[in-house]
Amino acid sequence: MEARNTIEAELDRNSYLSNAPFRTVSLILRFSNYDNPIPEIGEVDIGRSLLPVAIYINARHLETLNSQVMAEYMKILMIDVLCDVAANFDLPYEFLDDMR
Repeated sequence: MEARNTIEAELDRNSYLSNAPFRTVSLILRFSNYDNPIPEIGEVDIGRSLLPVAIYINARHLETLNSQVMAEYMKILMIDVLCDVAANFDLPYEFLDDMR
């Protein structure tokens, strides 16, 4: 939640979603025994104004992280996903690069 709150504030401040055909990016974390941070970007759900995006993360790796490292790890994952979404929907992303 800490990472999400930080990023969400920056998304609002930088008008990330102002020209997007959706109002929410729904990040789906698929826990597995490997990492695959390449997002699977779904179809825009017009009715809910939502874009589903899924990535695979190694659950065993997460077990080794303390809360501070976990927050930073999740922040980087979210930034990477949002940069990919930005590339697909022509959204601003420079501020996300600055947050890395």
